[in-house]
This record gives sequence, C-alpha cells and structure tokens, in this order.
Amino acid sequence: MKNNLMYKWRRCIGMYVLWLLFFSTLHAQTHSGTGGRTSLEQYINSVSQQDGLRGAGIGISVKYADNGMLITEYNSKQALATASVMKLVTTATAWLTLGESFRFITQLQYDGEIVNGVLQGNLFIRGGGDPTLGSDKFNDTKLDKLLPAIVQVIRQKGIQSIQGDVIADDQLFETSMAPATWNWGDLGNYYGAGASGLSIFDNLYYIFFNSGSQAGDTTHLVKVEPEIPGLELVNEVTCGKKGSGDNAYVFGSEYTYLRYVRGTIPAGETHFSIKGSIPDPPYYAAWLLKEYLQQQGIAVEGKPTTIRLKNIKRQPVTPLSERKELGEIKSPSLMSIIQQTNVYSNNLYAEHLHKAMGVKFFGKGSNFNGNEAIKQYWIKRGLNADGLIIADGSGLSRSNAVSADNLTELLVQLPKEKGFENFYQTLPIAGKSGTMRSIGKGTVLENNLRAKSGSMSLIRGYAGYVKNSKGREIAFAILFNNFTCESKEIKEIVETIMIRIAGIE
Repeated sequence: MKNNLMYKWRRCIGMYVLWLLFFSTLHAQTHSGTGGRTSLEQYINSVSQQDGLRGAGIGISVKYADNGMLITEYNSKQALATASVMKLVTTATAWLTLGESFRFITQLQYDGEIVNGVLQGNLFIRGGGDPTLGSDKFNDTKLDKLLPAIVQVIRQKGIQSIQGDVIADDQLFETSMAPATWNWGDLGNYYGAGASGLSIFDNLYYIFFNSGSQAGDTTHLVKVEPEIPGLELVNEVTCGKKGSGDNAYVFGSEYTYLRYVRGTIPAGETHFSIKGSIPDPPYYAAWLLKEYLQQQGIAVEGKPTTIRLKNIKRQPVTPLSERKELGEIKSPSLMSIIQQTNVYSNNLYAEHLHKAMGVKFFGKGSNFNGNEAIKQYWIKRGLNADGLIIADGSGLSRSNAVSADNLTELLVQLPKEKGFENFYQTLPIAGKSGTMRSIGKGTVLENNLRAKSGSMSLIRGYAGYVKNSKGREIAFAILFNNFTCESKEIKEIVETIMIRIAGIE
C-alpha cells in the first residue's frame, strides 16, 4: 500500500514537471525571440509572394547589436541597390577614419609682395573640400559672416588693393565633381550638385517662378538667387494642377551655363522656387569674393578665375609651395556635418566626406579613391567584398550595391568603437526627425528606432537600430529593389517588419 502511494506521488510530480516545462516553453515561444522570430520570418515569406514583389530583389538581415548573433535573414548575402542608405556606410567610415576632431580647412593665400598696402600679386582661396563654406545650415558658415571674416583677414595684413586676380584653387579634389554613374536628369538639380575642392553656398541657387491660373498654362521666370554670372536658363516649365507640388527639373552638366528647366509647378503660385546646381562653384566663389572686396573698398584690378581655367588656357600658376599664408577658415565639427548628412540625407555633404577619405588614404579627392578607401577599410574588418559594390558616397548612383548582411555587420561593429554614442545620435529617429519622421508614428518604433533610410524610384531601404522591450539593441537592414507596387505599400510593409523586429527578445 505504501509503495503504491509512493508510486502515485512520484507520478503526479512527474506530470507536474512535464506540464511546467510545456507551459514554460510555450510562454518562451510566445513572448521571447523564438516566437517573435518565427512570426517575422513567416511575414517576410508571405510578403515576398505578394503582387508587385514577386520579381523584386529583397534583402533583410537582423542581428543582436551587442554580439552580432543572427536573428533572421532573407537573401541577406545578395548585393542590392541602397539609395541613400549608402550614406550610413560613408558617414560611419568618415567618423572612424577621419576622426571626430577633423575639420575641413580653407586657406587664404597670396603670391607676389605687399608694398604700401598694394598686393602686387594674386589672391588665392585654396579649397580644403569644405561642403559648408557659405552654407546657411550653420550660423558660423553663412555668407554674411564668411565674407566679412575674409575681408578682416586681408585688411589685417595691410592689403588695401590687389593688382592681380582672385584665384580659386580647387585642386584638392578632381575636376569631375559628379560621379560618372549619376543620371543625366540629376546633374542640374541641387541634389545632383557634385563635390568640388572649393564648394560654396551648398553649390546651389534658387529659381523663382510665377505660374498661370490653371493646369497647362505657361510660367514666368522671375529671378535667380544668388546671381550666377553667365547663367542662361531656358524655361519650358508649365503649370500642373493646384497643389501638385514641385515637379520641375533643371537639365545641364557641370561647368556649362546653358540650362533647360522642364516639368511642372502648381498653378496659381507666385515666387514658387526650385533649386539648381551651380555650374562652377570655384569660379562662383572667386567672382563672389572679388565683388565683395570691391564693395568693401578693396580694389581688384584682375579678374576672378580658377586654376582649372588657367590650366585649360595653359597660363602659369604659382605652385602651392611658393604661396604665402594669409589665414584659414575652419569648417564646423565633423559630427555636425555627419548629422546634417544623415538626418537630412544631404548628397553634397556625403560626397565631400567620400572624397575627403580619398585624400586621406590616397592623397587625392576623387570618386574612385573614395570608393576604394571605404571598400578596403571594411573588407579588412571582415565585410564580404562580393556584397560591397561602391560607386559614390551618397547613394545617388544606381550602381551601388551592398548586401543586407554587410550592412548589419557594419552596424554590429560600430558600438564597439569609442564615442559611438556621438555617431548614434546622428541617425534620424523614427516618428521624430529627418527622413524617418513619417515612419512608425504611434507605434513601438516612435522615438525608439534610429536608422538611415534610402528612397529612389524602384528602390527603398533602411538600416539602423531598434530596442526591444527589454532595451536590447537590434541591428537591422531592409532593402527592396525593383518592386512594382506603390511606394506607400512598401512603407507599410517596412513598418510592419520593423515593429516585428522590435518584438523580438
């Protein structure tokens, strides 16, 4: 009898343990990584079979940021076009290689001699690749502060007039500002402004229009600001429907001053503005400086020109080693430039950082050198060369192709670096800032997820970090190429994927 009771008691305990294990496992699958991962994988597989996505290129990689452990992936090794997600690669590499203390430096120089207040020679403005020179994005870089500061330096040297030219020296970077793989339709527009060794005023100008009262009417070109000497605009812009937005584009290549403006702007508008790219930023910088010097009573007998133009005409130029220093202008901090690049997806700033790395690694700021600098750096750190095709620094080139796995591997490595929090703060916040402000509003993503987004026709991508309910950081990369569904559908799919990633524990 006693043995029978003991048997029943042991059996009850065994059953209790089994039930406990069963419910513990069920709870874990429902509330932890396993269940969240399964749900995410099932959703991704179902999405790939939806109309408009069956023929698309999809690459997804999700890893724990603290140890790099793979959570889930979908075609993560496939190299796909990134659009502006490429800026994440560029800015991260710039932070790690140039260093937080890095600043671009523009130099004021002269040749000849200063005799009784007269510069018997030329004034040089030597570009250091600074994308912020004259920009209105920072208080200290605006033209109304930059130009008086230059005049002050010149006067402190005792210069009251200049017999020679005002020469812009942009030789730190190659003369080709835009990468060869950029689309023709982008080059004349502000977002297609290439990186010059001497850039000025974000390399852009504004075109103002008055439009007719209804769709199909002609438009009237009112003015251009700032004035670009020699610029000739052919206006072929017509009116779209009221409220239709800016659908006008400027067509023209670098160093050429004939530009065609085509497309539509909304009907019923006055002083409606669009932005174009300055044809020759170094020449504009020299012209602007000469004009301002003369306004301030410093006569300039010579003309504004550039070393590029002098080389074309085979005119002699005093070598850099023989010039004398007047002063220098330092850019804002590297991290503030990176923040502008990432939050507002600034192509020009990304391209300047890209070429600056070409200078650091190879001595010359070129698109090729920038590509090689970034690629070699990350291959040495373990990224897969087959999934790391780099064509520019901004992602405007459709020839860029990076795998989702490479993007998350990069994201996993960054937190191990000293000062990572400073870089982390440059990434846009979901539902709050920059290009991520419309993503994840009212969800677990808002004010939690930080990522760089990328968007072009047929391309959508995101890469960054999100915290799960326990505060653990998860790195992710999501790339969609060649989809035929609407962009808003892709946005909804991406938001769902991100929410499910945040649900993984």
